[in-house]
Amino acid sequence: MPTYKLYYFPVRGRAELSRLLLAVAGKDYEDIKISFEEWPKKKSTIPTGQMPTLDVDGQLLCQSLTIARYLAREYGYAGKSNMEQALVDQVVDTTSDYLGEYFKCYFAPEETKKDAIEKYLKESTPKTLACFNKWLEQNDGGNNFFVGSSMTIADLAVYEVLTNVVLRDSKILDGFPKLVEHRKRVAALPKIKEYLEKRQKTDNKMPSYKLYYFPARGRAELIRLLLAAAGQDYDDIKISFEEWPKRKATFQTGQLPTFDVDGQLLCQSLAIARYVAREYEYAGKNNMEQALVDQVVDTANDYLGEYFKCFFAPEDTKKEMLEKYLKESTPKTLTCLNKWLEQNDGGNGFFVGSSMTMADLCVYEVLTNAVQKDSKIMDGFPKLVEHRKRVASLPKIKEYLDKRPVSDV
Repeated sequence: MPTYKLYYFPVRGRAELSRLLLAVAGKDYEDIKISFEEWPKKKSTIPTGQMPTLDVDGQLLCQSLTIARYLAREYGYAGKSNMEQALVDQVVDTTSDYLGEYFKCYFAPEETKKDAIEKYLKESTPKTLACFNKWLEQNDGGNNFFVGSSMTIADLAVYEVLTNVVLRDSKILDGFPKLVEHRKRVAALPKIKEYLEKRQKTDNKMPSYKLYYFPARGRAELIRLLLAAAGQDYDDIKISFEEWPKRKATFQTGQLPTFDVDGQLLCQSLAIARYVAREYEYAGKNNMEQALVDQVVDTANDYLGEYFKCFFAPEDTKKEMLEKYLKESTPKTLTCLNKWLEQNDGGNGFFVGSSMTMADLCVYEVLTNAVQKDSKIMDGFPKLVEHRKRVASLPKIKEYLDKRPVSDV
């Protein structure tokens, strides 16, 4: 059996049809997801400077439909005759055109995006659905698949391309009952069902986020940094300390931060941060990397907890506690963090793996408090100093830091 490696971003996009084909064929492959931050460095290593790319025993294939058609032919999903292949192709090529229209809307400037998507749903989508419906009904009255008597790449392509619009409007297929049943039929295929149940939700429709916290960095700032790094919009709802007693009872645990994801509320700062990190590929690329990230994050969180004890201590003990924190707890924590940093690429990159993770943002943020109290506190740890500069210079982080107000906590 050939060895497959599929390179793409951590989204469905133009690679998902190939993933569905590999799933239905029951073929193992490496699904190598390159973050948007990593891509500029890796772009020159890909023949066409674009993804997806499929590595088949060292032979690289580019262009999403080239890859998908190769896999379809390889595993018997391309059509059983020349005419069937042509009928399959007309469906697949139409889905590709329709997907291209969606991407134009999705990546449009923010000021025009909403109108572009609305036009796409109200004008382009009904025309495309009518076309699909006609082709489906021409084969067995629309009660089976698009071409022939068994599933082809055409069925998977239609299923996947309609996912974007169904996520935006769950009733958009209501006028096309044959397409609704076809969608259920494809999703019920055993290997497709298994794949869909496991696949990460990357909607090409961004969820709606609301972050509730006080007007401070505190325990919400790691979450804000993760959302900034991912380039995700959210409502940063800041509740004043004066308002909080009145609103406390409306929150699940009676504490902040609380994160609203399309109406689902999440509490506990690290539960939220880890959710966001997993959602946008900043949690580590495998189980071991996730554990290495967690040990850094949990250590940094313990250190942050010590700072809060000092910050909120009675005035008569606060100064002494902060001094002890800076002179005793901080050097120990810096030594530990420095050791972990140097264990990965000699301390010249990030804490875990080859790209930024939640661990890097967490360390950056938790050390902000100490650096604001003593600008020279990291002088004995040059690797940590450079790491801090490295994180702060990441384009989206830099943009965020340039705008955020200074606060003591």
